[in-house]
Amino acid sequence: MSSEKAMAPQIFTTGRLLSSPNISISFVEAKVNSTLEVAEKISNQANEGVDFIKLYVGLTPDLVKEAINKSHSLELKVIGHLFSTSWKDAASHNIDFLTHAVPVSPSLLSFQDRERFIEYGDDPFNHFLWLDLVKINSNELDEMIESLVENNIYVDPTLSVYEAMVKDNFEGNQHLWTKVLQLTKKCTVVE
Repeated sequence: MSSEKAMAPQIFTTGRLLSSPNISISFVEAKVNSTLEVAEKISNQANEGVDFIKLYVGLTPDLVKEAINKSHSLELKVIGHLFSTSWKDAASHNIDFLTHAVPVSPSLLSFQDRERFIEYGDDPFNHFLWLDLVKINSNELDEMIESLVENNIYVDPTLSVYEAMVKDNFEGNQHLWTKVLQLTKKCTVVE
């Protein structure tokens, strides 16, 4: 028997995404309606040996808070692809990571743009409408980023996905790619 070790990547796992039926993506999520259900699903995933818990778009702030608290009590990190809960709220509850450079949060839009977003596509996957409406230098965005920095929250920008989406599907909207890059740069903190 050889004592040589194979070179391989280290893989970290999550269980099924935790979301609520408010915004349903049935093929990728475990639906939860209460803090008890959140705690139960997280305990089950911890027993299965996951490395992270991933929270998804439909979770409300109270369910996100419970998920973070329960996960941390089991020494699990928490990743969020959020919509019903703002990044700022998630940061205040000590989420560990957020995914995707575009928070798609109506709370980060001006009142007028928020109304337009709700009228034409209040949807967690309407990234391009949100990008079109958001002001990169807004107070709301600055406050969110300050919260991320203060709470040491990591953001995975997933730039390759946005680049492909803009280039492949939305000809004439290349300015949105520029906004993705501006937003990512704004979220980058160099120490």
